[in-house]
Amino acid sequence: IVEQGLGGESALGTEKKIDGKKYLTGLVRNREELEKITSNRARRGGRYYPNMLKEAMDTGRVGEFTGLLAGMDFGEPRYLPGYAPEDNRGLTFRILGPVPRDIGHGKPGLPWLGSTGKTKNGHSVVLLLEIGHVRILLGGDLNERAHEYLLNHYTGLDPEPKTPSKLKELVEAGKKVFEVDIAKACHHGSADVLPAFLAATNTLVTVVSSGDNEPHSHPRPDTLGMIGKYGRSDRPMIFSTELARTGSEEIKHPNVVRRELRQVIDLETAILNDPNASAAEKQAADKRLEDHLQVIQRSVANYGMINVLTDGDKVVIAQRLEKERSKSQRWDLYRFETDSHGRLHYVD
Repeated sequence: IVEQGLGGESALGTEKKIDGKKYLTGLVRNREELEKITSNRARRGGRYYPNMLKEAMDTGRVGEFTGLLAGMDFGEPRYLPGYAPEDNRGLTFRILGPVPRDIGHGKPGLPWLGSTGKTKNGHSVVLLLEIGHVRILLGGDLNERAHEYLLNHYTGLDPEPKTPSKLKELVEAGKKVFEVDIAKACHHGSADVLPAFLAATNTLVTVVSSGDNEPHSHPRPDTLGMIGKYGRSDRPMIFSTELARTGSEEIKHPNVVRRELRQVIDLETAILNDPNASAAEKQAADKRLEDHLQVIQRSVANYGMINVLTDGDKVVIAQRLEKERSKSQRWDLYRFETDSHGRLHYVD
């Protein structure tokens, strides 16, 4: 978490210039540092996130707090507390980003990436999940500048190679860190992506999570093309919440449906409890009520959901069918297994 700026400060909090380069230094790494911000009404202002955190702490929903930063030294990998290899859970969460730099006396700072938005998104939390033989990358809202920065940090190579051989060297070195079986596409499938980073992740499966009510038309068509181009195998797979529709276009926003449902429940319940209502009237009221319950079930529980399940050797990816084939065929299922080398592949 980066502290929120005040008045004349940067929108991302405290900054410092070193050798002409700008760094964010107001990093929140523990509960004490978090409380300095959330307890200050002026700092919270009307912002949703710090106010949400304050309420969560005031109500006891937040206990120990740890800000997530990758190690400044690549040779010292960091993990989510309780999910390091030595914890022997069979599941690890390695923190690959944000990557701070030592700006003096061991103090961490995050480099400026060109603008407030690119810096904020570019220093997203990046997690590498490993369970058994399966590797999954959760890349937050990373952008092209962030991809260059991360590749440079983890490979020590120029992220803008000038020759094909240098590009190949960068990708192969990047694969040692970023190559995974499954990835959640960065920034909802934004076009602000570095091809070399996609080549380094070399995914078999990419899941794109994006909403419908947005002005960016995510995922972008060129990004989908690059994901396929740099994916693994002859048939790399892309799952998109935009395509995994299970409700028709006329379904309204769930909050609107809830309000209407309350009105329907009051109206239909009155008929069902009316001793003077006929059996036919009660039957019709019951059917209308059931129809409305089905609408909210589709719009809230099923809309655009991609499910990924794994035990470390096998993977099942499921998305709800828009129209059931039969009572026993409600899901579109894809099965993957690891081979004798621990490499995941699709099972037709």
